[in-house]
Amino acid sequence: MKHLVSEKHLVVILFVLVIITFSFADRDSRKLDQLYSTTTQNTRLFDKVKAGYIAQVKLTSTAQKLNN
Repeated sequence: MKHLVSEKHLVVILFVLVIITFSFADRDSRKLDQLYSTTTQNTRLFDKVKAGYIAQVKLTSTAQKLNN
């Protein structure tokens, strides 16, 4: 009978460890998702600024060509 009790305890301990592991994994995946979303937004903002700068440079060079 003692053998059954120790197996039950082992199963309970393993179940608790699995729950803890999955909770840590879920928390880390949420952090990564938030980091990815922030990085994507910053990249899009940088691309908009870069596109505006390129357009300004092209406009300036076109204006210089027209003035010459």
